[in-house]
Amino acid sequence: AMQVIAEDLARFYVACIQEAGVNGIYFSAQGGEKDLMTDEEHARFVKPFDLYVLEALEGVAEFVVGHFCGKGLNLARFADYPVQVANWAHQSDNLSLGEGRMLFGGITILGGLDERGPLVYGPRKALEREVRETLTEMGTRGFILGAGCTVPNDVDVENLVYARKLLAP
Repeated sequence: AMQVIAEDLARFYVACIQEAGVNGIYFSAQGGEKDLMTDEEHARFVKPFDLYVLEALEGVAEFVVGHFCGKGLNLARFADYPVQVANWAHQSDNLSLGEGRMLFGGITILGGLDERGPLVYGPRKALEREVRETLTEMGTRGFILGAGCTVPNDVDVENLVYARKLLAP
């Protein structure tokens, strides 16, 4: 059953690129939580199917963002995934962005903003501090400032705009 799902996802993503003009794919990977499955279980029941989909995108997608979802992740399970950008919620008992950058071998890292924090609910001073601290840790090369995971629907869009303005020189 997992192989059928992987094949369908691969066909869908390739069609999105070839027929709908999509440039890249945001691939959300599950199964990294240390307390939910062992490394061996992940290697047997998750990784082969993730890699099937990701390998189908090689040479087709301009880029793939790998979003590694969950708390208490063993991010090493995803370190060899063929993605150009890695993203995870570093605030959720996971590796820091800097530690993840080393683990992922220098690919671009996306994140830094708590999807349940100042980006969504403010206050602006706290958002400024979060952006400043993130940029101090990560710099601006090989890094995309963004949320670690999905922001809620009730996000104050003005906070998103404000975070972007904080990056302007």
